[in-house]
Amino acid sequence: MKRLAAIALCFMMLMLSACSNSASGNNSPENSPRDAVLNIAGAREYGSSREGASLVFDTLTGLDENYRATPLIITEWRPGNDFMQYDLTVRDGIKFHDGTELTSDIVKWNIENGGAINYCGYSYLIDKVEVIDDSHVRVNFTAPYLYFDRDLALVPCIKPGGYTKEGKFKDFVGTGPFKFESKNEGDVTVLIRNKDYWDSEYKTDIEKVQWYYIKDAQTRKLALESGEVDVLGISEHGISIPYTAIDELSKKDDFDFVKEDDGAYTSTASINTNWKKGKMSDVNLRRAFETVFDREALVKDIFLDIPKACGQIYNPKFDDGPKNEKAFAYSETDFKANLEKAGYTVGDSSTPTTDKSGEAIILRLLVGDTESEKDLAVYIQELCKKWGITINIESMGNASGKQMLQDGDYDLVIGHPWFVPLVTSLNYMGLSSDYMDEGLGFCVNDEMKKAGEAYIASDNPEEALKYSNEIWKIQYDQAVSIPLYVNLRYAFYNRKFEGFHFDSDVFKIDLNGVKYRS
Repeated sequence: MKRLAAIALCFMMLMLSACSNSASGNNSPENSPRDAVLNIAGAREYGSSREGASLVFDTLTGLDENYRATPLIITEWRPGNDFMQYDLTVRDGIKFHDGTELTSDIVKWNIENGGAINYCGYSYLIDKVEVIDDSHVRVNFTAPYLYFDRDLALVPCIKPGGYTKEGKFKDFVGTGPFKFESKNEGDVTVLIRNKDYWDSEYKTDIEKVQWYYIKDAQTRKLALESGEVDVLGISEHGISIPYTAIDELSKKDDFDFVKEDDGAYTSTASINTNWKKGKMSDVNLRRAFETVFDREALVKDIFLDIPKACGQIYNPKFDDGPKNEKAFAYSETDFKANLEKAGYTVGDSSTPTTDKSGEAIILRLLVGDTESEKDLAVYIQELCKKWGITINIESMGNASGKQMLQDGDYDLVIGHPWFVPLVTSLNYMGLSSDYMDEGLGFCVNDEMKKAGEAYIASDNPEEALKYSNEIWKIQYDQAVSIPLYVNLRYAFYNRKFEGFHFDSDVFKIDLNGVKYRS
């Protein structure tokens, strides 16, 4: 506790110094110097935060509340040739923060280079991109593709060459509502309002954003409570606010908060399995694990009933959501039956569960470094101990842990798939059974690969729905991912503000409408 108090004290002194230094540079005519500043607590360093970058970079299109594309950099998209071709109209009069004019050539470069980096389904099918004139670009595909306009909402508009080979931003010169100004040695990044922003409908009182990178979760919470930061939770969904902090902050009158709708299904906390090798390659063992969890009890016991218990890996409310599957449910009977199908003798807390040769089940569970993942891992370990199954927890928070994931040297791993909607997640799933940088792909067999490719290439919604349901049926039958609960976004903020909200794009911070209370 003494160490934590010292960390918090040092942080608060840094914050006070930073705020006093920044105040003199604020020229807002309507507010006092301090009041024109929004201080954001980030769980990641600014340069590695996609949410932070969204304040500086526009995406090519936007998303509405139903995940339909809306005009941004691209104002119009016209499909042709049975969805094998799109004619795009580029908004006129846009400049990057350094004065560089946005051209059709730049949009062409972003479409060509931003697809695979940002997990866009169209990257599988792109043939060529042509500049027609100063305001128009034509994109040609090798097969029909219905969802190109939605994919473009994932692609930031950056200057050519602005990515590293790892897909990270080289600099922060964008076209967005805020401009990158500076980053100091105290991990404080300063953004200033872009007075020349092209979107006249973008209204906010915020003149300056200060992004404070605060690695420790408790210190982030203390910074909000002390008033040194103004908002917590609008960035780094799933890691910026532990559930214990949500519980504590929601009981206080000092803050307002905004919460994502229960039906959003932004991401589902899941246990992903190494279905390709080891003990979890047995589908019956995977199916057993689908039914061993009392999800309602799980979220109540360890997460204070804040997330939503969920037995489906995808939201059936979405257009391409599963229409042919039930939610996985808790059943000790099914758990035992599937273990026996896999050839195991079911044990208990004092007797190990063993295979036909008498070997006990010992599984390696990889876990990240967030509080919620660590708590979940311990819960899984204790639950499995009740059935004579040993779970060895290993951290992914170091080089060896990450290498184990990439090499497939594990049995289980806690994951948070972003299935919003299916077309944006096919790259995440993978249309290959090979190991990816994130671990094993989700494409378990040739049937799923064919369904995924056919889904992407469909030229009408009914046919696409048919193939999407084939994908979900295979996922359901093969039990490669064990859904547990839905991560719901929460943001807590100083009561002097109003208008915070969550965008359909989980990586976007939208300050449009944020203002000071009168």
